[in-house]
Amino acid sequence: MKCLLCDKEFELDKQLHIHIARFHKTRIEQYYRQFYPRFDLLTKDGIKFKDKEFYFGSLFNGRDNMVKYLKRNPSERLRIILKILSLRKKIKKLIYAPSSVETRTCMIPSPAFVEYLGFDYNACCEKVGLLSRYDYEASISIGDEAEFNILIDTREQKPIDFGCETIPCKLDYGDYTSRSHYKKVFIERKSLADLCGTMSQGYDRVKKEFERCKEMNGNLVVCVEAPISALMSFKSLPRNKAMKASPEFLAHRIREICQEFQCVQFLFLKSREEMPSVIKKLLLMDNDLRTIDLQYQYDCKRLIA
Repeated sequence: MKCLLCDKEFELDKQLHIHIARFHKTRIEQYYRQFYPRFDLLTKDGIKFKDKEFYFGSLFNGRDNMVKYLKRNPSERLRIILKILSLRKKIKKLIYAPSSVETRTCMIPSPAFVEYLGFDYNACCEKVGLLSRYDYEASISIGDEAEFNILIDTREQKPIDFGCETIPCKLDYGDYTSRSHYKKVFIERKSLADLCGTMSQGYDRVKKEFERCKEMNGNLVVCVEAPISALMSFKSLPRNKAMKASPEFLAHRIREICQEFQCVQFLFLKSREEMPSVIKKLLLMDNDLRTIDLQYQYDCKRLIA
């Protein structure tokens, strides 16, 4: 790549950026804004420069701007949806169509929003070369609850009261599964604080847990006792300000897990109070979880009473 200030060639972005900063005494943001101006499609303001990847991968300065633009410009909807997906695929080297959790933690239209706009989400993803994983037209099938029981990992510190028979048991991964209705489905319960710790300091450990799940051909659902909006704004709370990891960094790691492990899904709930009924439905579900976008089903009120 060539420095447009002096025509000197470089092999890596890092080398170019060091050269621009040290030799030309120019900020990287200033350099890209000068030679590669990019603007928010809604507001016409310059795209914010967080880093090169964000700058060239963004059509908007925020998710709200993306939603407003797509609602206000019907004739542009499909083109922009495909453009966003294509950019994301190229920059992040995605293989699979992003799930609801992935899309709602970055600037990609969610499956539900694409559906609201009148398009088939999987068809849009396939047009840009992304492989579909989930059937968004599938109906949720819940099995018979007769004689239902739940195995609870002996290390679970705050067991949930399910109102049914529970049996303490050491699990290879996860906190809950069912003996009576065993389908290789395991549930990991997380508070928002637990999740943030797991996706930062505990990341290497939890990836080993996901690897075990993959090797054993299981399905693991990480149920979080807070909505996605709480994840993306947790630093605004005084008790979380000392945490070094940003919401964007944690969300990035969650998206990486979603792409790498087909056996793992994250499911963000409104509160802990919903945990018993949702977990029971997940363990009673007859569907193959690898074909169901659980966050989409929850957002559509199909996993709550």
